[in-house]
Amino acid sequence: MTTVVLDANDDKRATQVDLGNGSAVSMQTVQHIYNEITGRAEELSRSYTINHCTSFEDIKQLNVKICQLYEQYNIVSKNCSITLYHLDDQKQVFSSFERFELYDRTTLSPVDNIRLVYNFLIVLPQLNKPQSYQIELNIQSRASISKRLKQESSIHSEFLFGMFEERTALVEIKYIDYTVARNFQVAIDGWFKGLSCSKGLACIRYVKRLSENIPLLFRFLTTTAFLCTCLLHFTPLLSNGAINSGTLYYAATVTFGGATLLGMVAIKLGTMVRDSVRKIRPISYLDLTRGDQLALLELKSDNLYGWTKGLLSIVATIVLNLVSSWFALKMGLGG
Repeated sequence: MTTVVLDANDDKRATQVDLGNGSAVSMQTVQHIYNEITGRAEELSRSYTINHCTSFEDIKQLNVKICQLYEQYNIVSKNCSITLYHLDDQKQVFSSFERFELYDRTTLSPVDNIRLVYNFLIVLPQLNKPQSYQIELNIQSRASISKRLKQESSIHSEFLFGMFEERTALVEIKYIDYTVARNFQVAIDGWFKGLSCSKGLACIRYVKRLSENIPLLFRFLTTTAFLCTCLLHFTPLLSNGAINSGTLYYAATVTFGGATLLGMVAIKLGTMVRDSVRKIRPISYLDLTRGDQLALLELKSDNLYGWTKGLLSIVATIVLNLVSSWFALKMGLGG
Protein backbone atom coordinates (compact mmCIF):
# COMPACT_ATOMS: atom_id res chain seq x y z
CA MET A 1 0.00 0.00 0.00
CA THR A 2 1.30 3.43 -0.87
CA THR A 3 2.11 5.67 2.07
CA VAL A 4 0.38 9.05 1.91
CA VAL A 5 1.77 12.06 3.74
CA LEU A 6 -0.97 14.47 4.83
CA ASP A 7 1.26 17.45 5.53
CA ALA A 8 1.12 20.41 3.23
CA ASN A 9 4.92 20.60 2.99
CA ASP A 10 6.74 17.44 1.96
CA ASP A 11 9.68 17.57 4.35
CA LYS A 12 11.52 14.24 4.22
CA ARG A 13 13.56 15.15 7.27
CA ALA A 14 10.51 15.51 9.51
CA THR A 15 9.67 12.66 11.88
CA GLN A 16 6.80 10.63 10.43
CA VAL A 17 4.08 9.02 12.53
CA ASP A 18 2.10 6.08 11.17
CA LEU A 19 -1.64 6.52 11.72
CA GLY A 20 -2.25 2.78 11.39
CA ASN A 21 -3.98 2.86 8.01
CA GLY A 22 -0.91 3.33 5.86
CA SER A 23 -0.98 7.11 6.19
CA ALA A 24 1.78 9.05 7.88
CA VAL A 25 1.99 12.58 9.19
CA SER A 26 4.67 14.61 10.88
CA MET A 27 4.91 14.84 14.64
CA GLN A 28 4.00 18.53 14.39
CA THR A 29 0.71 17.61 12.75
CA VAL A 30 -0.03 14.91 15.33
CA GLN A 31 0.51 17.38 18.18
CA HIS A 32 -1.63 19.96 16.41
CA ILE A 33 -4.47 17.45 15.87
CA TYR A 34 -4.31 16.42 19.53
CA ASN A 35 -4.60 20.05 20.60
CA GLU A 36 -7.53 20.63 18.24
CA ILE A 37 -9.41 17.61 19.57
CA THR A 38 -8.75 17.99 23.30
CA GLY A 39 -8.30 21.76 23.50
CA ARG A 40 -5.43 21.18 25.92
CA ALA A 41 -1.76 22.06 25.77
CA GLU A 42 1.17 20.17 27.24
CA GLU A 43 3.40 21.65 29.91
CA LEU A 44 7.08 21.62 30.79
CA SER A 45 8.17 22.82 34.22
CA ARG A 46 11.39 23.03 36.15
CA SER A 47 12.27 24.42 39.55
CA TYR A 48 15.65 25.83 40.58
CA THR A 49 17.38 25.82 43.95
CA ILE A 50 20.41 27.91 43.02
CA ASN A 51 21.50 30.76 45.30
CA HIS A 52 21.10 33.28 42.53
CA CYS A 53 21.92 37.00 42.62
CA THR A 54 19.65 38.43 39.93
CA SER A 55 20.02 42.06 38.91
CA PHE A 56 17.99 44.27 36.62
CA GLU A 57 20.58 43.75 33.86
CA ASP A 58 20.18 39.97 34.20
CA ILE A 59 16.43 40.29 33.63
CA LYS A 60 17.10 42.40 30.53
CA GLN A 61 19.48 39.74 29.23
CA LEU A 62 16.80 37.07 29.73
CA ASN A 63 14.37 39.11 27.65
CA VAL A 64 17.01 39.47 24.92
CA LYS A 65 17.50 35.68 24.82
CA ILE A 66 13.78 35.03 24.42
CA CYS A 67 13.43 37.70 21.73
CA GLN A 68 16.34 36.15 19.84
CA LEU A 69 14.54 32.81 19.85
CA TYR A 70 11.46 34.53 18.43
CA GLU A 71 13.46 35.25 15.29
CA GLN A 72 13.75 31.53 14.54
CA TYR A 73 10.00 31.13 14.18
CA ASN A 74 7.14 32.69 12.31
CA ILE A 75 5.64 34.68 15.19
CA VAL A 76 2.26 36.22 14.29
CA SER A 77 1.49 37.66 17.74
CA LYS A 78 3.38 38.14 20.98
CA ASN A 79 3.19 39.99 24.27
CA CYS A 80 5.03 40.13 27.57
CA SER A 81 3.86 41.09 31.05
CA ILE A 82 5.94 41.55 34.19
CA THR A 83 4.56 41.51 37.72
CA LEU A 84 6.49 42.55 40.81
CA TYR A 85 5.26 41.36 44.21
CA HIS A 86 6.60 43.60 46.98
CA LEU A 87 7.08 42.95 50.67
CA ASP A 88 4.42 45.51 51.63
CA ASP A 89 1.81 43.52 49.64
CA GLN A 90 2.00 45.99 46.78
CA LYS A 91 1.80 44.56 43.26
CA GLN A 92 3.09 46.29 40.15
CA VAL A 93 2.03 45.00 36.73
CA PHE A 94 3.72 46.10 33.51
CA SER A 95 2.10 45.33 30.16
CA SER A 96 5.41 45.27 28.27
CA PHE A 97 9.09 44.96 28.96
CA GLU A 98 9.65 48.52 27.78
CA ARG A 99 7.33 49.81 30.52
CA PHE A 100 9.09 47.61 33.06
CA GLU A 101 12.41 49.26 32.21
CA LEU A 102 11.00 52.64 33.27
CA TYR A 103 9.71 51.68 36.71
CA ASP A 104 10.87 53.44 39.88
CA ARG A 105 13.80 51.50 41.32
CA THR A 106 14.22 53.78 44.35
CA THR A 107 11.34 52.22 46.27
CA LEU A 108 12.28 50.93 49.73
CA SER A 109 9.97 47.93 49.58
CA PRO A 110 11.94 44.83 48.47
CA VAL A 111 10.61 42.46 45.81
CA ASP A 112 9.48 39.02 47.00
CA ASN A 113 8.96 37.63 43.53
CA ILE A 114 9.16 38.73 39.91
CA ARG A 115 6.83 37.00 37.46
CA LEU A 116 7.47 37.19 33.74
CA VAL A 117 4.87 35.83 31.31
CA TYR A 118 5.48 35.55 27.56
CA ASN A 119 2.53 34.68 25.30
CA PHE A 120 3.04 34.15 21.59
CA LEU A 121 1.49 32.50 18.53
CA ILE A 122 3.68 30.49 16.15
CA VAL A 123 2.87 29.23 12.67
CA LEU A 124 5.10 26.21 12.14
CA PRO A 125 6.32 25.30 8.62
CA GLN A 126 4.02 22.31 8.12
CA LEU A 127 0.92 23.93 9.60
CA ASN A 128 -1.29 26.79 8.55
CA LYS A 129 -2.95 27.53 11.89
CA PRO A 130 -1.15 29.51 14.64
CA GLN A 131 -0.32 27.63 17.84
CA SER A 132 -0.41 29.22 21.28
CA TYR A 133 2.56 29.08 23.65
CA GLN A 134 3.11 30.53 27.10
CA ILE A 135 6.30 30.87 29.14
CA GLU A 136 6.01 31.80 32.82
CA LEU A 137 9.01 32.47 35.04
CA ASN A 138 8.82 33.11 38.77
CA ILE A 139 12.06 34.21 40.42
CA GLN A 140 12.02 34.60 44.20
CA SER A 141 14.15 36.60 46.60
CA ARG A 142 15.13 34.66 49.70
CA ALA A 143 16.31 37.91 51.32
CA SER A 144 12.91 39.56 50.98
CA ILE A 145 10.97 36.46 52.02
CA SER A 146 13.21 36.12 55.09
CA LYS A 147 12.37 39.69 56.04
CA ARG A 148 8.66 38.99 55.60
CA LEU A 149 9.02 35.97 57.87
CA LYS A 150 10.54 38.15 60.60
CA GLN A 151 7.67 40.61 60.35
CA GLU A 152 4.97 37.96 60.53
CA SER A 153 6.83 35.72 63.02
CA SER A 154 4.17 33.02 63.15
CA ILE A 155 4.49 29.24 63.31
CA HIS A 156 2.59 28.82 60.04
CA SER A 157 4.83 31.21 58.11
CA GLU A 158 7.94 29.55 59.54
CA PHE A 159 6.63 26.15 58.47
CA LEU A 160 5.71 27.28 54.95
CA PHE A 161 9.04 29.00 54.45
CA GLY A 162 10.84 25.87 55.56
CA MET A 163 8.96 23.85 52.92
CA PHE A 164 9.84 26.15 50.02
CA GLU A 165 13.10 27.64 51.28
CA GLU A 166 15.31 25.72 48.86
CA ARG A 167 13.35 26.61 45.70
CA THR A 168 14.33 30.00 44.30
CA ALA A 169 12.78 29.92 40.82
CA LEU A 170 10.17 28.09 38.76
CA VAL A 171 9.75 27.92 34.98
CA GLU A 172 6.58 26.65 33.30
CA ILE A 173 6.10 26.36 29.54
CA LYS A 174 2.71 25.53 28.01
CA TYR A 175 3.16 24.28 24.47
CA ILE A 176 1.76 22.42 21.49
CA ASP A 177 5.01 21.38 19.80
CA TYR A 178 7.58 19.85 22.14
CA THR A 179 10.60 20.85 20.04
CA VAL A 180 9.68 24.52 20.24
CA ALA A 181 9.14 24.34 24.01
CA ARG A 182 12.40 22.47 24.49
CA ASN A 183 14.36 25.16 22.63
CA PHE A 184 13.01 27.85 24.93
CA GLN A 185 13.62 25.73 28.01
CA VAL A 186 17.27 25.14 27.07
CA ALA A 187 17.80 28.88 26.51
CA ILE A 188 16.24 29.77 29.87
CA ASP A 189 18.21 27.06 31.64
CA GLY A 190 21.41 28.48 30.17
CA TRP A 191 20.44 31.90 31.46
CA PHE A 192 20.00 30.56 35.00
CA LYS A 193 23.38 28.83 34.82
CA GLY A 194 24.96 32.15 33.87
CA LEU A 195 23.66 34.03 36.90
CA SER A 196 25.98 35.07 39.68
CA CYS A 197 25.52 32.70 42.60
CA SER A 198 26.60 32.86 46.21
CA LYS A 199 28.28 29.85 47.76
CA GLY A 200 26.33 28.03 50.42
CA LEU A 201 27.63 25.54 52.98
CA ALA A 202 26.34 22.08 52.17
CA CYS A 203 26.70 21.00 55.80
CA ILE A 204 24.11 23.57 56.93
CA ARG A 205 21.44 21.88 54.83
CA TYR A 206 22.02 18.52 56.51
CA VAL A 207 22.27 20.06 59.98
CA LYS A 208 18.91 21.76 59.42
CA ARG A 209 17.30 18.44 58.58
CA LEU A 210 18.57 17.01 61.87
CA SER A 211 18.12 20.22 63.88
CA GLU A 212 15.12 18.88 65.81
CA ASN A 213 17.43 16.40 67.56
CA ILE A 214 20.11 18.94 68.57
CA PRO A 215 18.69 19.68 72.10
CA LEU A 216 18.46 15.95 72.84
CA LEU A 217 22.00 15.41 71.55
CA PHE A 218 23.36 18.21 73.76
CA ARG A 219 21.59 16.78 76.79
CA PHE A 220 22.88 13.28 76.10
CA LEU A 221 26.50 14.38 75.63
CA THR A 222 26.53 16.68 78.66
CA THR A 223 24.95 14.25 81.12
CA THR A 224 27.02 11.35 79.79
CA ALA A 225 30.25 13.32 80.20
CA PHE A 226 29.31 14.30 83.76
CA LEU A 227 28.31 10.78 84.78
CA CYS A 228 31.49 9.33 83.29
CA THR A 229 33.57 11.84 85.22
CA CYS A 230 31.82 10.96 88.47
CA LEU A 231 32.18 7.23 87.81
CA LEU A 232 35.85 7.55 86.95
CA HIS A 233 36.73 9.34 90.16
CA PHE A 234 34.33 7.51 92.42
CA THR A 235 35.32 3.96 91.39
CA PRO A 236 38.54 3.86 93.51
CA LEU A 237 36.52 4.59 96.70
CA LEU A 238 34.08 1.78 95.91
CA SER A 239 36.83 -0.71 95.15
CA ASN A 240 38.72 0.09 98.38
CA GLY A 241 35.60 -0.16 100.48
CA ALA A 242 36.42 3.17 102.12
CA ILE A 243 32.90 4.49 101.93
CA ASN A 244 29.91 4.54 104.25
CA SER A 245 26.20 4.89 103.55
CA GLY A 246 26.21 8.64 104.24
CA THR A 247 29.01 9.29 101.80
CA LEU A 248 27.33 7.07 99.21
CA TYR A 249 24.04 8.97 99.61
CA TYR A 250 25.89 12.26 99.28
CA ALA A 251 27.72 11.11 96.15
CA ALA A 252 24.54 9.75 94.57
CA THR A 253 22.63 12.99 95.26
CA VAL A 254 25.33 15.18 93.76
CA THR A 255 25.89 12.85 90.82
CA PHE A 256 22.32 12.27 89.67
CA GLY A 257 21.03 15.65 90.83
CA GLY A 258 23.85 17.35 88.98
CA ALA A 259 23.18 15.27 85.86
CA THR A 260 19.51 16.31 85.94
CA LEU A 261 20.30 20.02 86.28
CA LEU A 262 23.01 19.83 83.62
CA GLY A 263 20.57 18.08 81.29
CA MET A 264 18.08 20.94 81.66
CA VAL A 265 20.73 23.55 80.93
CA ALA A 266 22.08 21.53 78.00
CA ILE A 267 18.61 21.31 76.44
CA LYS A 268 18.30 25.10 76.65
CA LEU A 269 21.68 25.57 74.98
CA GLY A 270 20.83 22.96 72.36
CA THR A 271 17.56 24.76 71.61
CA MET A 272 19.50 27.99 71.07
CA VAL A 273 21.81 26.20 68.63
CA ARG A 274 18.85 24.64 66.81
CA ASP A 275 17.07 27.98 66.41
CA SER A 276 20.30 29.63 65.27
CA VAL A 277 20.91 26.99 62.61
CA ARG A 278 17.37 27.33 61.29
CA LYS A 279 17.79 31.08 60.89
CA ILE A 280 20.96 30.77 58.80
CA ARG A 281 19.80 31.01 55.19
CA PRO A 282 21.78 30.89 51.93
CA ILE A 283 22.21 34.25 50.22
CA SER A 284 19.77 34.49 47.30
CA TYR A 285 18.12 37.72 46.24
CA LEU A 286 16.74 40.02 43.56
CA ASP A 287 18.54 43.31 43.08
CA LEU A 288 15.81 45.43 41.48
CA THR A 289 15.11 48.16 44.05
CA ARG A 290 16.82 50.01 46.85
CA GLY A 291 14.71 47.93 49.23
CA ASP A 292 16.26 44.74 47.83
CA GLN A 293 19.72 45.98 48.74
CA LEU A 294 18.58 46.76 52.28
CA ALA A 295 16.94 43.32 52.58
CA LEU A 296 20.22 41.71 51.49
CA LEU A 297 22.17 43.57 54.18
CA GLU A 298 19.60 42.49 56.76
CA LEU A 299 19.84 38.85 55.68
CA LYS A 300 23.63 38.93 55.97
CA SER A 301 23.31 40.50 59.41
CA ASP A 302 20.82 37.83 60.52
CA ASN A 303 23.13 35.08 59.27
CA LEU A 304 26.06 36.57 61.17
CA TYR A 305 23.94 36.77 64.31
CA GLY A 306 22.86 33.15 63.84
CA TRP A 307 26.43 31.95 63.42
CA THR A 308 27.59 33.95 66.45
CA LYS A 309 24.75 32.76 68.67
CA GLY A 310 25.20 29.14 67.60
CA LEU A 311 28.95 29.11 68.15
CA LEU A 312 28.65 30.83 71.53
CA SER A 313 26.06 28.25 72.59
CA ILE A 314 28.42 25.43 71.61
CA VAL A 315 31.29 27.06 73.50
CA ALA A 316 29.01 27.54 76.52
CA THR A 317 28.12 23.84 76.41
CA ILE A 318 31.80 22.86 76.37
CA VAL A 319 32.53 25.21 79.27
CA LEU A 320 29.53 23.79 81.12
CA ASN A 321 30.96 20.29 80.82
CA LEU A 322 34.38 21.36 82.03
CA VAL A 323 33.01 23.34 84.97
CA SER A 324 30.66 20.55 86.00
CA SER A 325 33.53 18.04 86.02
CA TRP A 326 35.68 20.41 88.06
CA PHE A 327 32.80 21.02 90.46
CA ALA A 328 32.27 17.30 90.89
CA LEU A 329 35.90 16.90 91.95
CA LYS A 330 35.69 19.84 94.34
CA MET A 331 32.64 18.31 95.98
CA GLY A 332 34.80 15.41 97.05
CA LEU A 333 33.61 12.79 94.63
CA GLY A 334 37.15 12.01 93.69
CA GLY A 335 38.09 10.92 97.16
